[in-house]
Amino acid sequence: MKMDEFEKKVESALKEYSGGKSEIRISRIRKNNGILLTGVSVLNKDTVITPTIYIDEYLKLYNKGMAFGAIMNEIIDMLEKHQVKEEVDIRFFSEWERAQKHIAFRLINSAKNKELLSDIPHIDLMDMSIVFYYFMEGANFGNASILIYNEHLKCWGIGAEELYSRAKLNTPVLLPACIKDMEELICTVIRNDLMHRAEKDKSVFGEGLIRETADELLDQIIGERREMCMYVLTNTNNYHGAGCMIYPELLQKFSQKLGANMFILPSSIHEVILLPDIGIEDAAGLRRMVSEVNDTQLTLEEVLSDSVYYYDWEKDEISIAQPAVKADMRACPLAAAE
Repeated sequence: MKMDEFEKKVESALKEYSGGKSEIRISRIRKNNGILLTGVSVLNKDTVITPTIYIDEYLKLYNKGMAFGAIMNEIIDMLEKHQVKEEVDIRFFSEWERAQKHIAFRLINSAKNKELLSDIPHIDLMDMSIVFYYFMEGANFGNASILIYNEHLKCWGIGAEELYSRAKLNTPVLLPACIKDMEELICTVIRNDLMHRAEKDKSVFGEGLIRETADELLDQIIGERREMCMYVLTNTNNYHGAGCMIYPELLQKFSQKLGANMFILPSSIHEVILLPDIGIEDAAGLRRMVSEVNDTQLTLEEVLSDSVYYYDWEKDEISIAQPAVKADMRACPLAAAE
């Protein structure tokens, strides 16, 4: 089945579900990196905010044999779960005085988003663009946000620079940065997975023995990587956290603490990897590694850039790393991060 047929089928089912009392809106929505998705939303009387459910993956599941009734049950469950039921004052967004405290920024790839960037305010940053959104706070919204378009600036009577100034103040507060040691992060993930897998065998293995076995396996898995020194930088939501790399003073303080400049590897739009520079491995090799991860491990929407960036803490400056710049992946600076 093709999308246009599937849309009509979903629309008909939702009209029946709502008893014909709701407007069913299906639209093409431009997402990151030029990806177009098909979204469905149900608008009731006086609806101000309503969730949008993307149905592209459901079409794939339907064509693979998933029952349409099961698909609609999932769509309806999500619509009900994320429906904002309390009354919402639209001035939270329409009036700049109210909206400005919730404006934040994120990073996207410039070349992959040319069409989108023509419609939204943005600031160029190397091969990336800083774009802006209204951050929806509260348990009902999760990671929901409203992308800021040029039309919004006209309504607010402001320019892109004022928008950026406000976002620079807000974003580190709304979405605080966190830096985690890569080895510690890997160990936590592996240990939790091993413990989870061993839960079924508690009748045979005691919890203490399971934990001891997990630690022994970790020692074998990590092995020679004990000397590798990498850090993951993201925000507390682990969502569009790559923007933390331009938080004021963050990289400067961290680099000074470690006593080294930093390579910045954009592992996705959600986080970057910080690699202290000691001068052995070249940036070209790191770039190949980033490109491979982008091609094999990420969805198209998650890719930020194939470039590797370099932070010079004395200049407090980020640039695209050049092949002549080297980094040591075998040893850490003497200072250690907390």
